Amino acid sequence: PMQGARWQFPGIGEFMCYGKFALESLQIAAKKAGHPEWGKGGPHDAGCYNSFPDHTGFFTSVGGRYQTEYGKFFLNWYSNELLNHGERLLCAASDVFGSPTERKMSITLKLAGIHWWHHHPSHAAESTAGYNNTSSQDFYDLIARTCLSYGARICFTCVEMEECAQPSLARCGPETLLLHIRKICALLGVQLHGENALPCHGVDEFNKNALQRIIYSTHASGDSDNLPAMGGFTFLRLSRELAQPMLWGVWVNFVQEMSKGGEFHGRMFSRKSLPRGASAIEFPSSP
Repeated sequence: PMQGARWQFPGIGEFMCYGKFALESLQIAAKKAGHPEWGKGGPHDAGCYNSFPDHTGFFTSVGGRYQTEYGKFFLNWYSNELLNHGERLLCAASDVFGSPTERKMSITLKLAGIHWWHHHPSHAAESTAGYNNTSSQDFYDLIARTCLSYGARICFTCVEMEECAQPSLARCGPETLLLHIRKICALLGVQLHGENALPCHGVDEFNKNALQRIIYSTHASGDSDNLPAMGGFTFLRLSRELAQPMLWGVWVNFVQEMSKGGEFHGRMFSRKSLPRGASAIEFPSSP
């Protein structure tokens, strides 16, 4: 952040497009679009790290410039730069580990759960991160199709979050966003894995609502959406507190619930058996 400022939730963030190569790419795209004046940098009225959408000229819901020809051009270019970067990484991974039919391991692309301002029409926080989810583009559909092309899985977070527990002023949509991604992956046949974004327990108690939400979000839905179970789930984070008597019983019940129906096979790691630097418990899908 500029001038020593630090980002604070639910700030919209800022566009990262002022490096040498980014500006060169933007200038080329602007010339192709017939507007070389659009290639000088990002929007001048998009606010700063801790701005709210309606406090900016670019993202405001009424007359925001993100809805203009220029705004759509810039957001599509910015998002496509991230998509192209992701494809280059998947291509490089395929060169090293082989094609989907050749490789003996799985490749997973991690998507951040940028859920704040998801219910604002501009999707400002997603947009500054490169996840253009406005009327001009659906980033999640495009990245899922890219993963499909390379036989890669998607890992998405926010699995434990409820919208009712988020501050109303931030227009958060973790449940809506997760459902959107689950539908896309189910439609395309891309395997989706999940993880929790925030810790689900403190020193002496679990957030039981979060655990219940994880169980609900990872298993097959029995409603009209008819979504398949996730391919796996990573619990963040393994800690000494889990062994405390007041937490252990809840943890065991959670693992049992996650294992019901044969959809998940819990695999627990002791602290000594974890790889160096690791702090997670995984529930991989059945063979």
